[in-house]
Amino acid sequence: VNIFVSEGAGVASIVKEMEARGQKPPTDAFGHVKLDAVNVGEWFGAQFSKLITAEKVMVQKSGYYARAAPANQSDLSLIKSCVDL
Repeated sequence: VNIFVSEGAGVASIVKEMEARGQKPPTDAFGHVKLDAVNVGEWFGAQFSKLITAEKVMVQKSGYYARAAPANQSDLSLIKSCVDL
């Protein structure tokens, strides 16, 4: 089973669970929960593995690959419109 989840999905639930266990979720300088520290992929993997009784779970982070694609013309136009004075 493949499940794709955005990196911020479920953060409120994860934080609630952490706080119920007496853990304080790490935050950045602006008070935002550090997404890499709460590990959304691992949390979802644990939830779904219980539901489907999976013996093994593998979490892969694909965000880097999605962002690493070469910019197309629409991307370049958007970037240019944001920086040109």
